[in-house]
Amino acid sequence: MNKSKNMQSVLLHALKQDIITGRYKEGEFLPSASVLAEKFGVGQTVVREVISALKATGYVEVKRGRNGGVIVADQSLEILTDRLMEYMLTGRVVFEQAAKLRLLLETDGCRTGTPTVDDETVARLRELDEKMMAADSFGEHTKLNIDFHLAIGLMGGNALQGIFLKLLLHFVGRAAELISHDYLGMHSIYEHQPIIQAIADRDAERACCFLHKHIESASLRVSKLEKEYFSRATQDFIITSLGKTDS
Repeated sequence: MNKSKNMQSVLLHALKQDIITGRYKEGEFLPSASVLAEKFGVGQTVVREVISALKATGYVEVKRGRNGGVIVADQSLEILTDRLMEYMLTGRVVFEQAAKLRLLLETDGCRTGTPTVDDETVARLRELDEKMMAADSFGEHTKLNIDFHLAIGLMGGNALQGIFLKLLLHFVGRAAELISHDYLGMHSIYEHQPIIQAIADRDAERACCFLHKHIESASLRVSKLEKEYFSRATQDFIITSLGKTDS
């Protein structure tokens, strides 16, 4: 790892810990880029890269304008997502379990909300889909994909259901980023159009059918990659351990 990447890692870890432990609280501004650069002895380019990473993973939001800056976001979701990732990495949770629960919640919201969906929601789904097509990073693409599927799940009007779905979608997104770099293939966004059209037609049965197939096909791909990822990780661990023994 080169020096720049190493400093990015150090700064990223430090700011995450400061946010999680409450040194920087929800709604507060982080210090300016120049202040952080001086404090950690890095260039402002490194700081901007770290802020982008924090934004992509939901730790902060960027407010534009004269009184803008980097604001600490609500951390309850990020902390729970981190815990689920820990469970996955230690084998206590597998992706398939999250996918099945997510499928139940999202299709229920779709089935309940499609018959009476408003034009504004349909327009938002189309806009998110277009932005996903143009996204050029996994982090941006994942966030848009979460917003897209959450919008469908929330059509049923069940706020508590939406909270659980949002957590599952964040976990699914983080897991996908861990095991693959192919975000276009991973999220199967080309399957979004028939879902949107069925919702626009207020055809709940057809919308749920397309949505169910879409989530299941994406989940199968991720589950396969998950097994391959942990198989490689196990092999790497064995090889590393053997190398240490031989030395």
